[in-house]
Amino acid sequence: MSVQISVIIPTYHDWKRLAMCVDALVCQTFPKNNFEVIIVNNDPNDSIPLELILPDNMIIINESKPGSYAARNSAMKIAKGNILAFTDSDCIPDKDWLNNAYKYFKNNISDRVGGKIDLFYLADKKTMAECYEAAYAFRQKRNVNQKKVSVTANLFVNRKVFQLIGVFDEVMSGGDIDWNRRASLQNVSIVYGEDVIINHPARDSLEELKRKKIRVFQGIKKIQKQSFKDHLKNVFYPFLLFYIFVITDNKPIFDAKELNFFDKMRAFVVKFLIFKWVSLFYIDLLIKEYFKK
Repeated sequence: MSVQISVIIPTYHDWKRLAMCVDALVCQTFPKNNFEVIIVNNDPNDSIPLELILPDNMIIINESKPGSYAARNSAMKIAKGNILAFTDSDCIPDKDWLNNAYKYFKNNISDRVGGKIDLFYLADKKTMAECYEAAYAFRQKRNVNQKKVSVTANLFVNRKVFQLIGVFDEVMSGGDIDWNRRASLQNVSIVYGEDVIINHPARDSLEELKRKKIRVFQGIKKIQKQSFKDHLKNVFYPFLLFYIFVITDNKPIFDAKELNFFDKMRAFVVKFLIFKWVSLFYIDLLIKEYFKK
């Protein structure tokens, strides 16, 4: 039979975790001849390890333009499947990941499926960053059902949707949410796949969490093409930012059943730190833009 699903995985200096992802894809219950895997090495100068052995239905291509969305767009140019599946090199797909996702398209249920994302941790005792992740990371069910968006850690799309919407904006972060919003504005259907499961490592360090939040902030700014001078018109912006990031949206912390009271307090502390990181980064950009004039 022909290729039904093309799995696209960008990677950047992450060969060890990619090997675990590949092993999980080898064990899929979906027929091997019906799917392909396109891995995109986002640093062509980084040599592929000799010990990374790929089966016949998997290939590695190079993309020198920085960013995972540029890598995904590159893979789509050669993908053969009518269904495009997206995940990341640090993810471990459940054995029925492809098989369960395919049913949504075979039965014409939806043109997009945002699958479930389960976090896993380095140890039984969570770090502060992992406490925050347990509450806030990958709120996929809410995002799909309420906001009609999905992250590319676990996203399936009918190929024809890209012909309608276009490819991902090649920003460093946030391109998946932006693309899905554009698709939803065109009334492209999306459903949450409770049985379409990806296992994703929780970010375990505050520094890693900080880099992620700043990268997302930069991506949003680039997508919106908004000048920081526009924000200066709103003198209450810092207070509004504080309200949004710190005072509101604490329900996920208290709803996180896997966190005890102490861990929930640690998660709230990290939430406050994130506000500080993003605010200082924002103020620094405002100052730099002001002195450009």
